[in-house]
Amino acid sequence: MPITDFTCSQFKIPFFICLNGLCTCVLYCVVLRNPGFLYCLCVLQGFDEYMNLVLEDAEEINIKKNTRKSLGRILLKGDNITLMMNTGK
Repeated sequence: MPITDFTCSQFKIPFFICLNGLCTCVLYCVVLRNPGFLYCLCVLQGFDEYMNLVLEDAEEINIKKNTRKSLGRILLKGDNITLMMNTGK
């Protein structure tokens, strides 16, 4: 089935954002769903239909504590993601 044949509009936008990230290897900022003000800077390596992400060179940044922690390659479960955006780098 071609990529453009998907009918579920809720799936289209996240899917194409992820697909574009795989093609361009840009740095992404992923905001995590938790009360700790955490986000992650990373390079997208892969994803699946549940928006589980494989992230390379991931770095966890805690805004509240002003700390950074290098994580390396991680698998981030899709239901923990609030926002995903291209940093342009």
